[in-house]
Amino acid sequence: MLSALQTEDHEIVCGGDGRADSPGHCAKYGTYTMMELRKKAVIDIQTVQSNEVGGSYHMEGEGLARSLQRIKNFVAVDTLITDRHVSIKKYLREQVTFYYNETRLTCMLFISGLKKKLQAAAQLKGCNALKGWVASIVNHLYWSVVSSPPHERELVLDKFQSVVYHIQNQHQGFPGRFTRCLHGPLQGQELQKAWLQPSAMEMERIVCNPRLLKDICQLSSSYQTSTIEAFHSLLNHFAPKMISFSFNGMECRTTLAALHFNQNAHRAQSVTEDGAPVYGLHYPKMKSFIMSDEGLVVRNVTAWCEYTLKVFGNTLSESCDGPGYTWHCLEFSAEPSPAPDSKHSHPL
Repeated sequence: MLSALQTEDHEIVCGGDGRADSPGHCAKYGTYTMMELRKKAVIDIQTVQSNEVGGSYHMEGEGLARSLQRIKNFVAVDTLITDRHVSIKKYLREQVTFYYNETRLTCMLFISGLKKKLQAAAQLKGCNALKGWVASIVNHLYWSVVSSPPHERELVLDKFQSVVYHIQNQHQGFPGRFTRCLHGPLQGQELQKAWLQPSAMEMERIVCNPRLLKDICQLSSSYQTSTIEAFHSLLNHFAPKMISFSFNGMECRTTLAALHFNQNAHRAQSVTEDGAPVYGLHYPKMKSFIMSDEGLVVRNVTAWCEYTLKVFGNTLSESCDGPGYTWHCLEFSAEPSPAPDSKHSHPL
């Protein structure tokens, strides 16, 4: 994939994220994935063993360092999107400013961390009313980032901090460049939320934390790493976290997952014999309302696995190249694969 990008001769937008082979802080292997976000293609994978770097905490930073070192030999990186991992931030700040033009943080993991802090604060005594505002606060953060020009960092902060006034039923007269709420008269469910008074102080302590505000200025308004999370979800099918693998086994399974993902990232949608599009209904565990329409995800069906023919052919060419074998076993049909079978699909 890197060789193909090299021929195009333009800078790329990279997103990176790490995955441990087991939950918790005792992982043996860490996989760091680099993806070209505009093409949604995995371009590099680094597998790091914990004893190489002195512990599982340092695997993600080492994986990023190895990926950047390899990628720079092929293409130039215009923008790099990563998470807030401390070792990554330190490495990017001190060592690799010559690898890329700009670095940004992904909103997805940042918002997830903020949500956990707000939910924990809502469990404190006298802060129960904060529960009803958690979703609104994290949505407001995302809106503050994506609705502002890329380099207007002060405007992003002013928009985000305005939520401290809004939840206390104050909708204008804010300091900074964002001086009033943009919503109209509140109606329906919006009027049923309890306005916060004492618990607002605990919420304000979280959303006005200097470290959090500093990182908000680095959030990306255009590209996110949600596609990498989708790849890591696929990787769980190839390398489940409840099973232990060798180093070579982990590398091979991760490579197969990347081949599978790259081939299916832009696949055509399946259709019935009449030409109607076919969908599959998926119920993720993270969704709350499983039995309602809010809990399902509609996605295209059937995945393509043509890459397995090339892998199988390369394997045979390495193992069957001897006096007792003939080359006809490597001859694969060049005809396109048949259309996916829609027998078990559910048209909507």
